[in-house]
Amino acid sequence: MHRSERIMQIKDILLDQGKVFVEDLCSRFEVSEVTIRKDLNLLEEEGYVQRIYGGAIMTSESTDSIFLPRSMIKNEILNFSSDKRYIASIASRLVSDGDNIFIGCGDTCAAIAQAMLSRKANFVTNSILVAAILALNPYASVLVTGGNLSGYDRHFLSGDTFIKSMQDFHFKYAFLGAAGADISGGFTTYSNFEQTVCETVRKASGTVVFALASHKFGKTNFMKICDLTVADIIITDSDIPAEYRTYFAAHNIDVFVQ
Repeated sequence: MHRSERIMQIKDILLDQGKVFVEDLCSRFEVSEVTIRKDLNLLEEEGYVQRIYGGAIMTSESTDSIFLPRSMIKNEILNFSSDKRYIASIASRLVSDGDNIFIGCGDTCAAIAQAMLSRKANFVTNSILVAAILALNPYASVLVTGGNLSGYDRHFLSGDTFIKSMQDFHFKYAFLGAAGADISGGFTTYSNFEQTVCETVRKASGTVVFALASHKFGKTNFMKICDLTVADIIITDSDIPAEYRTYFAAHNIDVFVQ
């Protein structure tokens, strides 16, 4: 996991819990105490946390600016890593003009939204960041679901209102991301909201596409989203472990790589 992604997840935990502890973060991210302390020091320099013994707490000042994703405010929403841009390019080739598409939350889904900027399609998203990117597409119809606002830097909508707002939709493709993918543990993430989102979207979609980098296979995170067999298509890079290629082939799940 890249440092930027780990720090973003730490911010999500802080937003949910108000505080974090070094020992817990080391266990969750499988990194050393030195690495986590450096992450927390950086967040303290940003004014986002105040260090306490064994961890850190969220500062009151940081809560004043979290309604909009910081990346949007800084106009950095289109600066994605090369692996995310490649995965997004594969996703864009699946979509034809006029298709009804759902795009979920997360950096990879945001990169997919960027790759769709020339598509004359109908998009629905529960991600404010994805919606902001799709708003740059003059040809697209873009609808944002209802729901409770969750997350930091990748704000998304969930909860009962989200479920109700999805009742009348049907999508040709739904693009979802995950923080981890494990044969026994399924797709996992660091948010306890995304399981319900995935289940709701799956019921409304003809084809469910999970898009994630190869280094996330064999990894588990805080909360299970669903079993791997929920996916109809996997989009990743060529370094996906061989055992996962075999697993997906055995379950008739298409894997798109370079």
